[in-house]
Amino acid sequence: MATGCFRSFPFNLVCRVTAKVVCLLLFAPMFAHTQSCGVGAARQARSISLRRAGIAVLNAIEQKNTNGILSYVDSRGITFGPDKSPLSRKNLLSQFAHKEGAYCLFFSTKCISDMGRFKGLEPYPTLSEWKISYIDWLSANENYSIFADLTDDAGISGCAGEFYAEAQKQMQNAPNDIELDFYFEKGRWWFVATVEGVP
Repeated sequence: MATGCFRSFPFNLVCRVTAKVVCLLLFAPMFAHTQSCGVGAARQARSISLRRAGIAVLNAIEQKNTNGILSYVDSRGITFGPDKSPLSRKNLLSQFAHKEGAYCLFFSTKCISDMGRFKGLEPYPTLSEWKISYIDWLSANENYSIFADLTDDAGISGCAGEFYAEAQKQMQNAPNDIELDFYFEKGRWWFVATVEGVP
């Protein structure tokens, strides 16, 4: 003999309706962000603008244009590895000026080898895989491919993006891709993280 909700028709119907309501209440917060990057043409436009932002940051790195990079960084700064504390925009500017830390990662292979570590950046295993700077990686991979992906469930407003430059050959002194992570806020993409991937 069946028990609980399925004991008889009236109970069965009430339980089904109740279960749906409970399900909606429990999972509504999850569904609320599923389209936070937009749908249709709006989503496509946001994906295109993410690619443009990623390319602009790579171009700024290739040109050693620190102001170009900083124009994509807000006051909260950039993280260098998962679960790391962000390096504030002010500290990032200081590292650029003193040619250490993020400056080395972005612009100077010699600086990396001279220091033996990234002064001013929190230790992270993938960071240690970078024996050359991003600018030298880009120079060695003139025909790199790019890939951008939107993520709907990041934070309260919800739209984030990952942008990758992928090597066409196996790298011996660095990971095979450069990952730049962005967050969409106040109508534009902000560069918020790098050195996220596992080589």
